[in-house]
Amino acid sequence: LSYIVFGFLVILTPLVSGSLASMSRFVLAAFPAFLVLGQVGENGLFDKFLIIIFVLLQSILATLYLNGFWVA
Repeated sequence: LSYIVFGFLVILTPLVSGSLASMSRFVLAAFPAFLVLGQVGENGLFDKFLIIIFVLLQSILATLYLNGFWVA
């Protein structure tokens, strides 16, 4: 339970601050989120869904970066 609260607070703090400029740095400290994704990813259907979502998101971010937008 304490890891869930910690992960939630680590992600929530930068979201409430109003600036997402350093969000990637803060999310790295939320390792419980990666543990939960690992457990949820054991379900084959949900794993494929996550892979599709993450590939699409990575494609969008790469396109923005290559067009000169700073996305991080």
